[in-house]
Formats: sequence, C-alpha cells, structure tokens
Amino acid sequence: MSYARHLPVLMYHHVSDKPGQITLSPRTFRAQMKWLAESGWKTVTAAEVEAFYHGARLPRKSVMLTFDGGWLDNWLQVFPVLQEFNLHAHLFLVTSLISNGPVRIPAGEPVYSHDECQKLVKQGRADEVMLRWSEVREMHLSGLVEFHSHTHTHRRWDQKPVSRNPSDLLRVDILLSRKRMREMLGLLQSASVLA
Repeated sequence: MSYARHLPVLMYHHVSDKPGQITLSPRTFRAQMKWLAESGWKTVTAAEVEAFYHGARLPRKSVMLTFDGGWLDNWLQVFPVLQEFNLHAHLFLVTSLISNGPVRIPAGEPVYSHDECQKLVKQGRADEVMLRWSEVREMHLSGLVEFHSHTHTHRRWDQKPVSRNPSDLLRVDILLSRKRMREMLGLLQSASVLA
C-alpha cells in the first residue's frame, strides 16, 4: 500500500441550485462525491488528521471534506449525499447563528443564493438559512459528520475599530463558540488541529 505525503482538503460552503461564487450545484456536488467514493478515496476523521500531522500514515488516496458556516443546505443537500456514499465530513459552525427547533424535512424549503443568505442573517432571519441544533445532532449521531468551531460571531476583529486587542477578541469569540458546542453537543473535536 502507498501512503499519503500530503492531505488534500476540499472546502465547501453552499450546495444549492442558486448559483454563486462559493456555491456548488447539488448535481455537481453529488458527482464529485460519487467520483471520490468510486475512485477509492478515503475521507478522514479529525483523529486521523491529527495522527497524520504527528507522523501516522494515511492511505495515499485520503482527503478531508470541509463545510464552512453551518448553512441549512448542508443538511438538506450535503448530508443525504454523504450518507449515500458513506463519506466523512467536517462542518465548521458559526454558533451564534445556529438555533433551536425541529429537524426540517428536505421538501419545499426555499432556495437562496449566498448573498441572499447573508442578507437574511443580517435581517435577523438566520433560522431560515442556517442549521438548527437538532439537525447538527442528527448528523453527529450518524458518525459521518464532525463539528468544529468557526467562531461564535464570524466577525473580522482585525478589520473593526475596537479598543481591545483584536487577538484577544478573536480568542473570546472562539472560546464562546467552543462553549456553545460543548453545551449543545457535549463534545468538541480536537482543538489542536481543527479549532
């Protein structure tokens, strides 16, 4: 068996029928995941990533799948495809935007572009476009999806006029996110590699 020298990371945000610069269509996403599965690629866990960076071996065809933000389409479009092909992924959540509520059924939900999603979030309507903790728990329980911090607020502290050191504010933002994930999921993946 040959082993990986490097670990490619495929980073996604949105999977939606509404086009955008950080959006992939459901058809294209499914085709990519099908190709990975049929071509013998192994999607890795956080523990495997950490072990790899500490000297452990991974098969040559290893890849990490990541999704930034915690958008609703990760539940409606991405998760069913991960289940179909038994692929492992990592979702990085902006925890202040994840709300409570029942799991949504993938039928008839409005489809938004990334720009429309951002506008709805700014209008205080994040629940229409972001995951809920119930959906996060369902994906976590599947064993196919791991969750990590993408901060609590997603603010660019280095670009805001603030009286405190931006690094201190960022640290607090990350700690708030980790605390919220612990409260809602009772866990937090390896901080040394993925936080």
